[in-house]
Amino acid sequence: MIRIENLYAEAGEFKLININLTIKKGEYFVLLGPTGAGKTVLIECIAGLQESKKGRVILEGTDVTDFLPEKRRVGFLPQDYSLFPHMNVRQNIEFALKISRIPAEEIKRRVDSLIELLQIVPLMDRDIFTLSGGEKQRIALARALVMRPQVVLLDEPLSALDEGLRSFLCKELKRIQKETGSTFIHISHNFEEAIDVADDIGIIHEGKIMQVGKMFDIMQNPANLFVAKFLMMENIFEGKAFNKNGLARVQVGNLNLYSASKKEGEVSAVIRPDNIIISGNGKGHFPENTLTGKVTNISERIGFIKINVDAGIPFVIYSNKRELQEKEIKEGREIRFSFDPSNIHILKD
Repeated sequence: MIRIENLYAEAGEFKLININLTIKKGEYFVLLGPTGAGKTVLIECIAGLQESKKGRVILEGTDVTDFLPEKRRVGFLPQDYSLFPHMNVRQNIEFALKISRIPAEEIKRRVDSLIELLQIVPLMDRDIFTLSGGEKQRIALARALVMRPQVVLLDEPLSALDEGLRSFLCKELKRIQKETGSTFIHISHNFEEAIDVADDIGIIHEGKIMQVGKMFDIMQNPANLFVAKFLMMENIFEGKAFNKNGLARVQVGNLNLYSASKKEGEVSAVIRPDNIIISGNGKGHFPENTLTGKVTNISERIGFIKINVDAGIPFVIYSNKRELQEKEIKEGREIRFSFDPSNIHILKD
């Protein structure tokens, strides 16, 4: 559906640099990155709202790089929703259809079908200033979908909402995307939001695409140190790697960590907290990577327990209440833990 080739763009002093990206038809794609990474500039280039200096934007086989926004069949939902305050809900949704001179019968057919899908029938005669944040989001989405775009671009659509509403609307967005069959590009800085909706994700930083793929694959194999830190891998250690027989020994302070890697020299060793196995005071599952440390802090998070351990270097381990009780893990106690050499990712930036 979307192919971006060697795209360069400038917005003030900010630059998009050599963007190459392919997004499949009917996919829910999330573009992740911190504030100022270039997410909005990139989707504005796709929408035709931002001029590119070089490169091409291709939508379903057609080069639209020089097309005006209204010729691209792209729906755009801006971060602030940009609803017209002097119009009610129905008038907001119908506006683009009317200025496009769509016949009245077709307008009614499209709007009636869409408001059922979005479950906003009771809101149709309401004024915009009476709507909640979640209701405004649905109206803005209806306005974007009513023109039957090939692609729907969502600019941080959930950033202003509380966690409970955000989680609910993630499910709704995914449902609507599947039922309409549209290709959605959703930009966000929240990777939990991406997990809820994305088929594939792309990570962008300082105007460059860092990595693209399935969330699970990226979390298992971050392409570089920025991706590892952005996805909150937590256990990131600088050290020196020495390779022997296809196994890297990474010296971190006074500890040696072993990785199924062939990289050598100055590296960063990355271990996901949920890939660390606590063996209590028993034998570790992976003898080459079995360590002992003192529990310095235990904190409860949504869905897991975070354990901080001092083993000469600080480790973070994710666990659960049952394991804490069974293995009698408490602050101040020593525990033994281990990790598979294949779960240590060695990065050289």
